[in-house]
Amino acid sequence: EWRPLSLGELAVACSAGVYVWDIDTENIITRPAISTSARLLPGSYVTSISWSPDGNYLATSNGYSNCVTIWSPDEMRRVGLKNIGGISQVSWSPDLTKIMVCSGSDIMRIWKTTDWTAEPWKTSGGAAVHPVWSKDGAVLLFATRIDPCLCCINFSTQIFSSASPQTNVVQSVADLARVEIGEDLIVGGEVIGMAWDPLSQYLAVIFKDSPLVAVFYTRTAPVLAVKPGFFIKGLTDEVPTTVTFQFNFGDGANLTICWSSGRVQYFPIVSSDSRSRHNLIRKGF
Repeated sequence: EWRPLSLGELAVACSAGVYVWDIDTENIITRPAISTSARLLPGSYVTSISWSPDGNYLATSNGYSNCVTIWSPDEMRRVGLKNIGGISQVSWSPDLTKIMVCSGSDIMRIWKTTDWTAEPWKTSGGAAVHPVWSKDGAVLLFATRIDPCLCCINFSTQIFSSASPQTNVVQSVADLARVEIGEDLIVGGEVIGMAWDPLSQYLAVIFKDSPLVAVFYTRTAPVLAVKPGFFIKGLTDEVPTTVTFQFNFGDGANLTICWSSGRVQYFPIVSSDSRSRHNLIRKGF
């Protein structure tokens, strides 16, 4: 994973920990090699890494450990966050105030980075997967592994205000059950990827063995709303494998889709009248 706000630092997880490479971005033709500028953050079979949005910290974990390690790579210092069960994924909020730690069970934890306290949350559909954050870090969306549904945690309700260590239950906001469209198209089921645009207006979801990208219309204020939008289909026999949104597109959104054929597609979502689009959101679509 590339380090944010850097000229060319790449973190690579491996069995010995994480190598942070300094790569010459002006010479991208030659294959990067481990050099004296490469640093090793020691660990054991690291399977998940995540840079903080400001690039100052790197979270590492693996599926067998119950601890997330937060590194300051420049100082070679680290601190451990204890979790329950193997850790499958770590995700930072855009405002740096929270870290979501997904495990292999139906219990996940939200860590508050100001004092490193944790709040446990329970899902009803199995382990949480593919978390995405709203632009201000106030809303977290994710899918569940067993039951196909889209879940939400709204942090504007001050979840850390309670003194009791109770386990909260997440809210389901959309049914992602597998359905047939027409005679030969299937969408829904197991989620393999999600992306939320920087303005928190469009949510793209891709599913296992489905040729379609499902795009939802979303809003986060005054309350979260997720509404069906449209589908994107590739060429014959193509299925989507990865989706992501451009961060600096301006008005509207630009969705990048990687298809199973190796083709990369850019799909701009631009309203002819941005003002009418915002009015549409406020009126509840």
